[in-house]
Amino acid sequence: MITIMMTTIDKEQLQRTVEGIDLILNHFQEPIFPRKIMTKSIGYQLEVFDKQSVLNYFKSSNYTDCRINAYPSYTNYHEINRVAPTFIMIDLDLKDFDYSKEKLGRAMQNTLKKIKQVIGGYPTVLWTGNGYHIYQPMKGFLLEEEEVFA
Repeated sequence: MITIMMTTIDKEQLQRTVEGIDLILNHFQEPIFPRKIMTKSIGYQLEVFDKQSVLNYFKSSNYTDCRINAYPSYTNYHEINRVAPTFIMIDLDLKDFDYSKEKLGRAMQNTLKKIKQVIGGYPTVLWTGNGYHIYQPMKGFLLEEEEVFA
């Protein structure tokens, strides 16, 4: 038997990570897995099949630059898109607004207003340290099934 000692800081980091992963995964439609993730230490997109694997890879990367793909993995479909676009991610970076938090804040408010007007959405907004990520789930359809896109 292997016993791993966890400090209070380790437990708190793990709890924050689990909560963050749950927050993100709750935005997605089924199937949740398989899905690709990426971390700074991995350096490429890796397919995972459950939340525990996500946690393990994020921890092994010391929780640095961890990402979860917005769409599940579909393989062996011969280049045919099998994923309906059901998720909007908007990235508003402070550097794109002359490092003005006031300008960035106005842009974010205008973006939220437009999302509400156009699709009736109420997105999740996260401060990333250098700007905002705006996450908005939505109903989608396969573009390849629409004649105009086929």
